[in-house]
Amino acid sequence: MDMAKTMRDIGCAKCRPFGGRGYRFDAGRDRETPGGRVVVCECVAPHCTCGALKPQEHVAGPPYGELTARSEQASDERECVCWPIRRQVTRLNRLLREANIPELYQGKLTEDFRTARLDGIPLPEAQYAVGQAVTWLENVVRGEEVRGLYLHGISGDGKTLLASALLSELILHTGRQGLFVNLSREYFQRLRNTFDDEPGAETTEQAFIRLVRVPFVVLDDLGVERGSPWEIEWLYNLIDARYQKKNRVILTSNHSLDELQELSHGRIASRLRHMCVSVKMPDEDLRVLFEYGL
Repeated sequence: MDMAKTMRDIGCAKCRPFGGRGYRFDAGRDRETPGGRVVVCECVAPHCTCGALKPQEHVAGPPYGELTARSEQASDERECVCWPIRRQVTRLNRLLREANIPELYQGKLTEDFRTARLDGIPLPEAQYAVGQAVTWLENVVRGEEVRGLYLHGISGDGKTLLASALLSELILHTGRQGLFVNLSREYFQRLRNTFDDEPGAETTEQAFIRLVRVPFVVLDDLGVERGSPWEIEWLYNLIDARYQKKNRVILTSNHSLDELQELSHGRIASRLRHMCVSVKMPDEDLRVLFEYGL
């Protein structure tokens, strides 16, 4: 089989948003994947020769599992066109799980924002803000040198939801690691105390290094007005270290950069002005628009 030629035949409308590489995102939720999952696209099955994408059949005897009905012409799975695609699907799902993206938001992708309406009325402010964020996302995926993203506005305006969607799409489109961090008081308390006290647990320094090195990070709910001097210094050092390494960061906050400058004596806000594009979210409670109805 000409693997290269067959790979050129892979791709359809369903997987085209992800580069037509033979996988797509399935937003369907169940107990094991409450935030959705990456799956092999249907366009791959006709080209599969190893049988891995054939229907499952129950086995009559022990071990009472399920076996794939392999075709008579089954080849070694590592020689099949589906092999690299299935490996990538497994890898992307692992990256999504390890990113700690809130289950409520994972998979709720940016298309939901593009058509934002309230009581049937379009919300141009929301569409404009998300348009800025989506343009930023597309530039990052194309490998262009762009700054980070600073989403700010009132509570409930969709900052966390949009940041989570962007992080999900960054992982799906680039295949690189991402991490979602909610900057709660509990997070800082655990960061400062528990990590260093638990045998074998990640130390504060190790956690810091990991957050500096991971390609994409969301720092959710930045609120320096409630932080201790230690927390503010830790945040500044993290933001500055990512700036020096040119690693992108997405931040959400109820404060504009001007307000943040007053609250943090200018250090954090000054650094963020250099490393982030500021996007003002609309003064609307958008949470009702994106309810899952769980």
